[in-house]
Amino acid sequence: MNKILRLCTVALASCCFVHSYAQREIKFSYCNDSLSNFSEMVQNQQESGSLRFGAAILIPGSRLKALIGQKITHVRFRCTSGISGISVWARNSLKDYVIGAPTRLNKSVAGWNDVTLNTPIDITGDDLYIGYNGTAEPGAGIVCDGTVNANGTFFYDGSQWRDLSTEQYPPFCIQAFAQADNDAPLVDLATEKVTFDNAYTKMGDTAKGTINVGNYGVDPVAAPKLYYSVGGGQPVEVSVSGTIKPNNTQQYSFEVPTKDLAEGKIPLRAWISTDDIYKGNDSIDTNLLIYSTSFPHKVLVEHFTTLKCFNCPDGHKALSALLSGRKDYVWVAHHIGYQQDELTQSESYGLQPFGATSAPLAMFDRRALSSSKSASQPTMYISYSGGVQATLKYIQPDFEKCASTPAFVSVNIENSYDPATRTLSTTVSGTRNAIFSEFYDQANLTVELVEDHVQTNASQTGSGEKVHNNVFRTALTRFDGDEINWNGDTYSETYTTTLPDSWKSNNVRVVAFVNLPFSSNETEHADVLNAAQLNINYATGINNVEAGAAQVLDRACYNLQGQRISQPTTNGAYIERIVTPQGVRISKRIK
Repeated sequence: MNKILRLCTVALASCCFVHSYAQREIKFSYCNDSLSNFSEMVQNQQESGSLRFGAAILIPGSRLKALIGQKITHVRFRCTSGISGISVWARNSLKDYVIGAPTRLNKSVAGWNDVTLNTPIDITGDDLYIGYNGTAEPGAGIVCDGTVNANGTFFYDGSQWRDLSTEQYPPFCIQAFAQADNDAPLVDLATEKVTFDNAYTKMGDTAKGTINVGNYGVDPVAAPKLYYSVGGGQPVEVSVSGTIKPNNTQQYSFEVPTKDLAEGKIPLRAWISTDDIYKGNDSIDTNLLIYSTSFPHKVLVEHFTTLKCFNCPDGHKALSALLSGRKDYVWVAHHIGYQQDELTQSESYGLQPFGATSAPLAMFDRRALSSSKSASQPTMYISYSGGVQATLKYIQPDFEKCASTPAFVSVNIENSYDPATRTLSTTVSGTRNAIFSEFYDQANLTVELVEDHVQTNASQTGSGEKVHNNVFRTALTRFDGDEINWNGDTYSETYTTTLPDSWKSNNVRVVAFVNLPFSSNETEHADVLNAAQLNINYATGINNVEAGAAQVLDRACYNLQGQRISQPTTNGAYIERIVTPQGVRISKRIK
């Protein structure tokens, strides 16, 4: 990872200028007004050369709904001197254009910089990102202070936006102020969000979740009465206590028994009972996802690395430590992110919308996780200062979360390789369970070829290594996958290709996975649902499974050479492969 601005302790004075605003002025902020003893800074630590950057906070739409029709009139931010070419702006998302025209400021001063917006920002009830861009001279930086908040630390490093709260950075010292008229409520509580510890709950288990309640008013407020109902049933009160400070959110835990619930998406509503004037944000609707059966799940680990990247050996060590001794993963390395090398494939650049624009990075099942850069960029850093153990602290819980997520579709690979002609024919097949279609509207199948023990001409910077594993070679489908053609609840696709002479066939494997479709503009819901891999010299995937026993979801038969057969042989031995919710059972049968 090549950070251009780095976290360090702030060396600024602790005093600051605090405005005395009118009663009807409402502040949006996640930082402290005065610097604490734990203030930090994102700083240009180059010895020479300026750096262009951006910093922003998010004001959620739920926070703004009670103020629709009001305006944000001015912004202030805290930084050092030495920042120039400043533009203060608002956006509905970090991918959108600036709302109206930005307000310019030539140079910063050390401490708070106050900017009256040339064009006040209308509050519409949509999400608002408030931030600024600037150029930092060597030693200059922007200040972080307060408690880590998921809405408080969005940083543009010259190539992409990153959510630094996932790396435990405190919020940026950015504050926005709305000039509210007398009709705007001074007291407003809102139900912000409902999350579950696990995305899916097995029927009969207890679903554990959290309801977020935010205080959008100007004074501390006692926690309100909080309720939820499942499937339109009777309200259940959630235990709450204490007070919620202004501009703060309190989380409350709740549990839902599922033994009497059906499979599928079960509507769940959470709400608060208050005396607020504005009621539009008092309730929130979501779904509880219930299942009864699933397939064994392998996590797709996509690794971004290059020979020219000096931090990449550390990233490789971290992934190797994470996956050591495990069998529930498929590892594919794309040589992109930091310059190019002799192993770079142009197809890999199709993953850049996921945030693969530096190295070393990784993503697990293409899911946005706690250590991901952001909800729209699932890639995560895998080279932290402090070495392998420091990196594992951040990425291991996310891998475990993916590995424990149930899969509702299976992936099986059958290969036929002719060494004389170097022709490979691979068939990828699988089965979906009864609940799959209710959870997913569409799914794609992606099939790739990966090679291990690849010898390079150039050495790996930082390690001198010339042999590389998990190297992505090509895709046999479209790079984002082909839409699955279901035959009832099963699918089967065959692909034929000729291996280049430079590839060592003994080291080539087929990687296949079922994924949700994505585009360059939408990567937030592109999860990989299950994955598999098989060396091309193995005829079927039955050599790469784990045993289990339970309700039969799929059954297939093979001869002793590993070739699939429609019916067991009349006389002789064959292999039976049975898929169950707990795994795959392989048995040798004799007739």
